Amino acid sequence: MLNKVDLLSLVPAEKLFPLIEELLIGGQDVVINARGNSMYPLIRDVKDSVKLTAATYGAIKKGDVTLIQRDDGVYVIHRVCKKTPVSFYMVGDRQRGIEGPLRPDQLIALVDEVRRGDRTIRRGSLLWSLYAHIWLILRPVRRQTLGALSAVRAVTKHR
Repeated sequence: MLNKVDLLSLVPAEKLFPLIEELLIGGQDVVINARGNSMYPLIRDVKDSVKLTAATYGAIKKGDVTLIQRDDGVYVIHRVCKKTPVSFYMVGDRQRGIEGPLRPDQLIALVDEVRRGDRTIRRGSLLWSLYAHIWLILRPVRRQTLGALSAVRAVTKHR
């Protein structure tokens, strides 16, 4: 049996993501372990993995989670909060600040699934759609919402 290997911890992102891009262009989906906290609570650092699929600008829409490459070379997975005919804007689920305008050529992939243990949340599912809609509405009060969620978790863990 093969052990799950976290390539992101073994290979620097600037070397790994060009290989991921090649696989996506070739029609293959790619699963990577999540790194970072900007997409919490949907995506949890180290605990979750995401399935990436090739994306075209015409196919993405508000609420989708996408992988882009910033002009400084950094790769980021965030949620689309606005799309125009020529650009789009993104925000991390744990953030309030919006990034953009981003160009269509910065788009690399679409997150098709989030996997946590034996559970999978798929893009387009009712749960995904509700979460995306509600979380974008809550953007101005995310800090307070996350604080309340943490307090509820703490209380329920001690029962």
